[in-house]
Amino acid sequence: MYEYEIGGKKYIQKPLVWGQVKQMRVIVSRIKFGSDFEPAGMMDLLGDNVPSFCAIVLREEGQNLVDKNLEALTSEFEEKLDVGTSIKVLEDFFVCNPIDLISKSLLGVGEMVGVIIRERKKIQSIVQSVPSLEGTSQNAMQ
Repeated sequence: MYEYEIGGKKYIQKPLVWGQVKQMRVIVSRIKFGSDFEPAGMMDLLGDNVPSFCAIVLREEGQNLVDKNLEALTSEFEEKLDVGTSIKVLEDFFVCNPIDLISKSLLGVGEMVGVIIRERKKIQSIVQSVPSLEGTSQNAMQ
């Protein structure tokens, strides 16, 4: 867990939960990641979305995520979140959320799903190529 003081309030960052991932999709969909992406370049990639990003990953200490008003928190961060703290939040994000491990895991799951789909297609084609018993004569069945 990481702690920050912003505008006289204490905020924390913990590993992402699915609700935050869902919220993050909106921001990430606006970003074009190149093949040379490095976490250090995240501030440049996020641009004007830094306060929104921080509003998603941070929560006021003692506050439940479901009670957080993203719009109000983004506005507050636009006014009170300094650049140094923003950079620290981004750096801690990559320590707190091992993105490389997550993406490798998802890639592994994707490969596994691909194998299952290919195997099912093979089985279906074999089943479809077997003649049906209805159109088969008694002599052929023997």
